[in-house]
Amino acid sequence: LLFWKQWCFPLLLLSLNHIFLELQALRTPVIVRDIPGNAAIVKHGVSGILYTSPEDFVREAKELLKDEKRRGLLVENASALTSSVYDTKKEYESYARVLRYAAAS
Repeated sequence: LLFWKQWCFPLLLLSLNHIFLELQALRTPVIVRDIPGNAAIVKHGVSGILYTSPEDFVREAKELLKDEKRRGLLVENASALTSSVYDTKKEYESYARVLRYAAAS
């Protein structure tokens, strides 16, 4: 990831959905394109912002920069979501179950 002030630019080699989860866990508001993979992680107006066009992105970004309360709410919701739903310990346990199953087959 490349960071500049409060903005984050993903490197092309990384999975974007993974990056969005990391950013949410780091309490950084996210604005992502409204496509199925992103919409599965980011709930519009709850844990981030989904946009449909470049003009929509610009409008949402400007509004988010102006509205500190909204940014705070998005960050709190996203942080709670990532720590409960995408818990790394739960992921580890899930992968361990898959590996045990594969080893037993």
